[in-house]
Amino acid sequence: MGLQKRSLKIASILIISFIFLPLAFNNCGAQPFQTLDITSLIPGDAPTSITHPPSQKAQVSTQKPIVGNRLYAASVIRDIFTNSSGVMLPGLETELNKWVLSRLPQFGGGCDLYSSNSGRDCGGDGSGVNIAPRVDTTTVRQTYTIKICETATSLNNSMAFVMSRLGINPGAEPNATSISQLYILYYRTDYPDQNILRMLQQLDYDLKSNGESVEERWRALTNFICELSDWQNI
Repeated sequence: MGLQKRSLKIASILIISFIFLPLAFNNCGAQPFQTLDITSLIPGDAPTSITHPPSQKAQVSTQKPIVGNRLYAASVIRDIFTNSSGVMLPGLETELNKWVLSRLPQFGGGCDLYSSNSGRDCGGDGSGVNIAPRVDTTTVRQTYTIKICETATSLNNSMAFVMSRLGINPGAEPNATSISQLYILYYRTDYPDQNILRMLQQLDYDLKSNGESVEERWRALTNFICELSDWQNI
């Protein structure tokens, strides 16, 4: 049974809001809340009021994750679809050029007019030289990421190459260990969060219950992890 088209997206966004309640009064130590007029207490040129030091506003961190450029994204995908003998999946490089390496504004990483690949990278247009080394993730970039994920996993023998890279036998059913190993290939050093792992196992269980083959289950898992796209953060 062919793998049915299903939406493979995570739509959970965690928003952390900091609400600062303004203080109606500033209080310095044991001083009263209102301004103290002491001219009636001390004769002469006494100060007419006590000034409170200004309060400092709390700062919220706005640090963004560092997103790898087109060269990094392409290198990760090449590695995943390269078998244990060091042979890359046929047709993959063409798709990487189409959906990642040629998308300089979306993935970042300016081209080099003097490199041996200048024709491919710059396409005869020197404007690519000025592209920033890294750019933020956008909806368009996410669209191209989905395209390369779907295309790569749809190439002939793609799952045989992935399973060879994982060091498991063809036909081996996914389990918690092998699914985690696949996740690590994308995220390099990060083991999947338990919630992510349970979600991937549930996806595999659902596909198995629907009668999908082992190969199609691996294809869905590989595509799903690829489309998460956070693996492009470095």
